[in-house]
Amino acid sequence: MSSAGKYLVTGVAAILLLGLNFATLPRVFEASVAAEEPALDTARPVLLFSRANFSSFYTSADILHPEAFGAPGEFYEAVLFDILAAGEGEPFPLNRLTWVRQIDRALRMLPPDPRLEADERERSAEPAAEEFLRTFAGAWRTARPGFVAFRVPESSNFRRRSGITRIIGLAVKEPHSPDKPLLNQGNDSLLAPGFEAVFEALSREKVRSVAIPFLSVSERLGEYAPEAKRWQIILEAANQAAPDTGIRKIVFGAWGIDERNLRGARL
Repeated sequence: MSSAGKYLVTGVAAILLLGLNFATLPRVFEASVAAEEPALDTARPVLLFSRANFSSFYTSADILHPEAFGAPGEFYEAVLFDILAAGEGEPFPLNRLTWVRQIDRALRMLPPDPRLEADERERSAEPAAEEFLRTFAGAWRTARPGFVAFRVPESSNFRRRSGITRIIGLAVKEPHSPDKPLLNQGNDSLLAPGFEAVFEALSREKVRSVAIPFLSVSERLGEYAPEAKRWQIILEAANQAAPDTGIRKIVFGAWGIDERNLRGARL
C-alpha cells in the first residue's frame, strides 16, 4: 500500500469514527491503518455527526467546487478560511496567500493551481474576482477574531455553478513571525468565538450552511499543534459555536486546494 493510500484511509477512517462519538477525538486522530484496505470515495460529503437541526459532514474534495459532488447550494452556501490578525504578522501581497489566490481563480472560472505556477497576468477579466481582491486588500488589519465577508454577486458564473454566495476570512490564523517575538503569545486563539460571530452573521442573512477547511490554528498562540490536534480544535470549536447561531449544516474539508489532497494524500 502506498504512503498516500495509507494516509487517505487513516484520515478518512478517523473522520468517520468521529461521527460516532465526539468524545473520542484525541484518540481517533491518533489511529493508524496498517492492513490493506480499499480507499473510500469521500468526494461527496459523508455524515460525521447529526442532532436536532444540525449536521456536520466531511469531504476530501475541493470545497471551492461543490458542483463536483452536488447541486448548487445543496451542501453549503458559504466558505470560510483563515487570515492573519492585525499585529500578528507582517502584511504581504495577497497573491502569496494560497486561499486568496485559489478563490480568485475560482471566481474567474479557472482551474485550481495548487503549485501556484500559473501566470496570473493571463487571468480572465471578472468583476466578482476584482471586487473580492479589493475586499480582502485590507484584511490583515482585522483584529482577532474578527472577520472579513465577501458577498458573491448574483451575476457571478461561479455563484450560479457552485451555489456559494458568501466567502468569509476569519482572523484566527496562527501567526508566523520568526524575526520578532509574538506579543500575545500564549493567548487563547479565540476560534470558537470567531466561529460564533461568523455563524450569527450568516444566519442573519438567511445563510444556514458553511464549509470549513483545515485551518492553521492552535489552542494558544505560539504553541505548536500537529495536524491531528488542529483538526480536533477546529471540530470542537465549530461544534460548540453552531447550536445557538442558526447554522444547520457544516462541511469540513481538508486541503482541497492543495496538490497533496488533489492526489488523495494525507489530511
